[in-house]
Amino acid sequence: MLSVRKNKRNNKKDKREKNKKLNEKEIKKFVKNLPEYLRKYPSLRYEISLIMTETFPTRDEFNQLLKELKESRVAAEKRFEEHNRRFEAILTELREFKEYAEKRFEAILTELREFKEYTEKRFEEHNKRFEAILMELREFKEYTEKRFEEHNRRFEAILTELREFKEYTEKRFEEHNRRFEAILTELREFKEYTEKRFEEHDRKFEEIVSEMKEMRMEMKQMKLELRELRIGLSSLGGRMGKGLEEVIRQVIEDYSGIGPLKAEKISIYDKDGFVFGRPQNIEFDAYVTDGKKFVVEVKNYTEKDDVNLFHRKCEFLKKELNIEDIEMVIMTPVIEKSALSLCKELGITVHAFSVID
Repeated sequence: MLSVRKNKRNNKKDKREKNKKLNEKEIKKFVKNLPEYLRKYPSLRYEISLIMTETFPTRDEFNQLLKELKESRVAAEKRFEEHNRRFEAILTELREFKEYAEKRFEAILTELREFKEYTEKRFEEHNKRFEAILMELREFKEYTEKRFEEHNRRFEAILTELREFKEYTEKRFEEHNRRFEAILTELREFKEYTEKRFEEHDRKFEEIVSEMKEMRMEMKQMKLELRELRIGLSSLGGRMGKGLEEVIRQVIEDYSGIGPLKAEKISIYDKDGFVFGRPQNIEFDAYVTDGKKFVVEVKNYTEKDDVNLFHRKCEFLKKELNIEDIEMVIMTPVIEKSALSLCKELGITVHAFSVID
């Protein structure tokens, strides 16, 4: 009995596997003949199209979608044109403001150039006076050889007065340093203020047209502050004249054994941008070619950046004039300690009254 049931189950299993194989064959055959069935039986083609429309969009729906996309693109183009017009208006106003600022800065630069020419004329006049003094000193030296002992006592008195004058000038330079520090502090505060304003402008880009009016008012205030700063610097330059005269006198005494010296101010065009990274005229305060060649740079206040720039200008001069060896000299009332150390490393001679940290 059990064996009969087992045989029945096996027969059913074999039958199912056989039907499964037959179904796969029929499916493949149906798929192969599907195009022919669609052409032969329109009702079948209709049923399949209904099934397809439930899953995929119809031609009308697809055309409607294309129409909406086209309308969206036209609207977007109009929006972009409107934005372009707004950006163009903003750029126009920025260009006008740039031209205004450039004119103001050009006026300031013109005034600075005139002041520079004035100081150069004064230095030339001082050089002539120093030459006259040197000639008179040589004549006086011949006369004073007979009265040498008496003059030694008088020189001691002069040295005492010079030491007192040096102490006086050092105090004045310290006062000038404090004033420069105050100016630098104010400039740093103004820099922080402008950076905050620019960040605010980035966040309020849509309001930039109205904020430009506020910036014009601030530029007027900057104009007043720059005018005050220019007046202060002009006054400072006048008071420092005596200190620079003493420095120049010391240099002439140190190099009097070479002379007579004839210095000239020269300007060479740097077409390759060797010094500043762009083509421009490179000016030298004094270039001496009689006997020993040397270049002189005159500064009111000397920092490390000034030393590096002067050394690079000298390298440019040697390359342009094909000179292998030239002595570099910096004349300054005040020099920073780090700048003086750099001068020693680069072989630059320094004549200064005071060295500060």
